[in-house]
Amino acid sequence: MKNFFFKYLFFIFYSGVLFAQNWTPFNPNYRYNYKIDSANVVTSVVFHDSSKVFIGDTVFYLNRVGRICAGSCPGFSIAFTPTAPALVTNMPQFMQRAVHKLSNGDVTLSDPLGYVFKPNCALNQSWIFETTFSLSASCVSIGPRNVFGTNDSIKTIVTSGADTIELSKSFGILRFPLFNSSHRYYKLVGIEASASYDSIALYGYKVPNAWDFYNYQVGDIFCTDYFDQSTAGMYSTCKKTQFGVISKTITPSSYTYKFDVYEAAKNLYGLSQISANCADVPYVHTSTLVTYSSLNSKSKLENLMYPGMVVYNHSLSNPTFNPFTNVISFTLDVNGVFYKAVGIRPNNFSTNFPQGNYLPFSNNYSLAAYYQGNLNQVYRSFLFSEKFGRYDEHIKQFELRIDYQKTCFTRNNINLFGNPYVGIGENSLPDNALLVYPNPFNEHLTIRNGAGMNGLIKITSLLGEEIFSTPLSSAESSIDLSHLSKGIYFLMIDTEQGDLKRKIIKE
Repeated sequence: MKNFFFKYLFFIFYSGVLFAQNWTPFNPNYRYNYKIDSANVVTSVVFHDSSKVFIGDTVFYLNRVGRICAGSCPGFSIAFTPTAPALVTNMPQFMQRAVHKLSNGDVTLSDPLGYVFKPNCALNQSWIFETTFSLSASCVSIGPRNVFGTNDSIKTIVTSGADTIELSKSFGILRFPLFNSSHRYYKLVGIEASASYDSIALYGYKVPNAWDFYNYQVGDIFCTDYFDQSTAGMYSTCKKTQFGVISKTITPSSYTYKFDVYEAAKNLYGLSQISANCADVPYVHTSTLVTYSSLNSKSKLENLMYPGMVVYNHSLSNPTFNPFTNVISFTLDVNGVFYKAVGIRPNNFSTNFPQGNYLPFSNNYSLAAYYQGNLNQVYRSFLFSEKFGRYDEHIKQFELRIDYQKTCFTRNNINLFGNPYVGIGENSLPDNALLVYPNPFNEHLTIRNGAGMNGLIKITSLLGEEIFSTPLSSAESSIDLSHLSKGIYFLMIDTEQGDLKRKIIKE
């Protein structure tokens, strides 16, 4: 119902924009997602960040990227030493730095190059497309095609270099070449609203954002480690926390969860106590409400992140002197889970960071993201996951160090990685040997024993404290658990044939 509501609003608001586009290569109300050839992640996100009007002409200034260059850097006048790569900021993407909509109907993608589009070109019409490389272009076909489930019209433009451009009447540039790269192409895979970051795309593929990162399910269990150390302040803090999702509330801009929480924490002070360890600290059981708000906001970094985006280390005490920079990467792990990432993990931290190529002009670059600065003094890195949320973050600012990492995640009683800090072991009976329902439950839990096994039913806390026990009925048992507080518990059934252990949730 929520997705239908958003789709209805998008249709009402953008239907006029869609049909008014009328062959223009760029629509300022859109955020465009492109992939190069068969890349497994979006390689370019294009949108405008400002605009100006000059006597009938409109200029839209596009988002830019950082580019790692050695020797020469396209669009940059300074030569670099080949053995000393540098991160150059404010570099254009394939649509260049600006889109000029001219009063005569032409559209130019400019700075540093200048690609001239004639959206209203007639069949077989030719024109000068780009002057630096002396490229001309011709409109070779105009015909219908279904794009994003919409009946559309497509103009196919071929340059004198034998590269093909496809222009949609409704959606802009569908296909654009990487010139001088053996006919490789950017291909449009999705369009989102530029005004906000929403739970669904307008058309096609949506880049995962905060709506996806924090979309936990009732019954999920995840663990986090937090470490904070200051050698100057002579203190350290550690926290090991396990969260279990009891309930979930969705609003048009937020998720609110009630978490079942087990936490072990320690604070140590003094020069000889700067390496806190929570291993010997007992877990304290609480529950808490947590709201992930403003999920559609343009101010959230996890939303704003796009491939090649430059991020400065604003944790520095003096941000005006800030030579420490990173660029954003998109990547997938071996299981196909999507990540937005920035920065190199410190060598002494155990994060298994997914590796991947992050920029089309650096296809063999081995690191998932780039860091420029002194790793011994300052670094900042973080990682957001489509399934696991805020996955890790590491900050070092001279004498200050902060490390945060998710260390376990369980969904549908399956450990996707790591192991819960408090919990139970493996089942020796098959899951279908006993039927337990409903789960989640309110007051009563029913156990159907079709095999007629004899045994004992136990309900325990996540720490293993026994709360309730009763014999297993030979047919069906209805257990009154109305006295329990809302939260996550473990059901343990011991029989002569084996054991069954299952997580249950009281709402």
